Amino acid sequence: MAKDIIEFARQFYEAGLVDTNEIVQKYKEAERYYAGDPSIVPHDPGRSKVVSMDFRKLMRKIMPSVSNTIFDRDEIVIYHPVGDEDEQVARQITQYVNQQVIADNRARVELETAVRCAMFCGVGWLTARHEKRQDIAVTHHTQLTKGDLILLEGEEDVISVEYEQTGKADGVPLYSATVTRKIEDGRIIIEALQPDEIVVDPNCTDRDDMAFACRVQSLRLDEVAALGYDAERAKRAANSGDGAGNRQLLFEVKGERPDSPAEYVDFYDIYVRYDADEDGIAEIHNLVFIGNISEDGLQSDEVVSEFPFFPIRIEISPWAVAGESLYDDVKETQRIRTYLLRQAIDNLTATNNPTPAIISEYLEDTTALYNPEFGKPIRLRAGTRVDDAIQWMQVPFVAGTTFQMLEYLDGELQEATGITDAAAGLAPKDVQNMTATATALIERAGTGRVAKYVKTIARDLVPFFQYLLRLVVRHADREEIIQISGDWLAVDPRSWNADRNCTVNIGLGAGSRERDLAAINYVIGLQREILQNMGPINPYVKPEHLYHSLRRAIEAAGLQTPDLYIDQPSEEEVNQLLQLWKQKLINPEEMKVQAELQLQQARVQGQLAIERMKAEVAKTREMAQLQADLQVKDKEAQLDVLKAEMEAQTRKEIEEIRAQNQILIEEMRLQNERALKLMEIDMEEYRRLAEKLDEADREALATLAKLRANSRNEAGGSSGAGE
Repeated sequence: MAKDIIEFARQFYEAGLVDTNEIVQKYKEAERYYAGDPSIVPHDPGRSKVVSMDFRKLMRKIMPSVSNTIFDRDEIVIYHPVGDEDEQVARQITQYVNQQVIADNRARVELETAVRCAMFCGVGWLTARHEKRQDIAVTHHTQLTKGDLILLEGEEDVISVEYEQTGKADGVPLYSATVTRKIEDGRIIIEALQPDEIVVDPNCTDRDDMAFACRVQSLRLDEVAALGYDAERAKRAANSGDGAGNRQLLFEVKGERPDSPAEYVDFYDIYVRYDADEDGIAEIHNLVFIGNISEDGLQSDEVVSEFPFFPIRIEISPWAVAGESLYDDVKETQRIRTYLLRQAIDNLTATNNPTPAIISEYLEDTTALYNPEFGKPIRLRAGTRVDDAIQWMQVPFVAGTTFQMLEYLDGELQEATGITDAAAGLAPKDVQNMTATATALIERAGTGRVAKYVKTIARDLVPFFQYLLRLVVRHADREEIIQISGDWLAVDPRSWNADRNCTVNIGLGAGSRERDLAAINYVIGLQREILQNMGPINPYVKPEHLYHSLRRAIEAAGLQTPDLYIDQPSEEEVNQLLQLWKQKLINPEEMKVQAELQLQQARVQGQLAIERMKAEVAKTREMAQLQADLQVKDKEAQLDVLKAEMEAQTRKEIEEIRAQNQILIEEMRLQNERALKLMEIDMEEYRRLAEKLDEADREALATLAKLRANSRNEAGGSSGAGE
């Protein structure tokens, strides 16, 4: 039978190890993106290795909202009563778990660690266990008598009493003593598991349908012995190498004492559903293996009632226990942004540091170019010009479009994750010139995804806190004194009903502090109105309701300890005050006086309302007149500006026309002067020819010259008119 269940557990372990390795790899990769590891995008030697830190920025926007909403409050979980007479017990349980188990622990750190793991790889794991611890306490006492020493030595937890006489009082010897006690105590330990510590059934989607779960730890042999197991047997099993799961983690620890075992072994804490008695119902077996999952490594086999491992997700997947992670939404965008950012920086560096093209024969020393320093001279040979020896190869700056692409990717990242800057709160400059409605819409859009994360986390925490209560009741062994609402009360967890529902106290959600305060103040206003109109005895608002509202208001204001500012009244105090109110209510004289006071108050309030309305009407008229005057003045100013612009434009056009006419007149004058000069030249030539020809020819030539002169005059006149 043992071999069958061991083989069954081995098969589950090997199947689940595949999914675990994938989750571990995703977590390690997410850690690299969060830390800004340059290797997430390959880079060339000598080029920029800058990394866009998108994943870290989003985590730092989200985690404060999640932490403030769930973990940064006095009561993380609230347990519900199981009947009408159970309200006081439910309140005791809530106070005990929050103050004794969670506050007296690293619970908040572990809870945040599990949520962080879910952000990284899709699922974080929580577990809780009861741990018995032993400690030694040493106390010092003075002014003890011999009888006191005898009483101390007779106490069960006292290991030794060392004393010496220090004097006498009325002849009686007095002693001082050092008492050493052995303290045995137990406590609940809450732990967040590392991704490589947990292997689960690969087919499960939640804890309810889980058939296998295994926690793997590397423990020292002395830690194994402290758990009650045989260290030598564990060492032999670890060295055998038989069976599944031998991770070969044995190594020597430096700095250990010579007589202390310094070897590490793998410790497998397995929970598996298996029908060992063949009754048709699979029981949950807790198998403990050391070294490996084999018959030699089996240390114990115990039937238990439930699995102690709880998945924490931010988004639920319907087909796997691991959900979607924030890293899944960010990684591709971060890679692209990193690549573009490096290109932009490389381009800017090349632009600011141009490469020199040199002729070495013209230089006396090239070190000033290869190792440039501010003010260091570049030595040239005699008679050499700088431009002849050195030319700078300028690289154009083309990264402007890259920055536009980075802005586009910012929008894509917000679309993919649903998270904006509003998730971390709006800056004052962002809400200037913006209506309250627009501001609320932006804030709601930026925190909507965070609110969804918070609700999913709270859903997964409910079964964990239910298990935590069952663990408290199961291991309670005595009555305890705790402080509830400022009073010290004796409670006995052994008498509690552990099968009860609970709610994770997420307060008012993942909004801003201003929104939370506004919401709770609105609720208090409704309660005040009901109490004023209907009195303290009404079916809607009880004194405890008002107390809870005031407590939430103090928490929403950012004060972590409301008990410093307000006390919860006891049931006896409330009953006394209600009795006094009833007595006052029955007294007819007081009722008459109260009615008259209310009537007078109503008259005064009515008169004040009338005066206020008159003042508002007068103010409205003044504002309307002032606004009309401002509009008239604004129109007049606009007309003056328009008139001045039109006059300036008209003057400019007139000046342009005058300049054009002056140019045309000057061109016509120059053309006429050229025509006259040509005519004078032609007349002189005809005159010379006329002297050599006879008189008849002279007449003919004179007539011809006259005709040419007339034709030129006509041509010059028509040309001037055309121009």
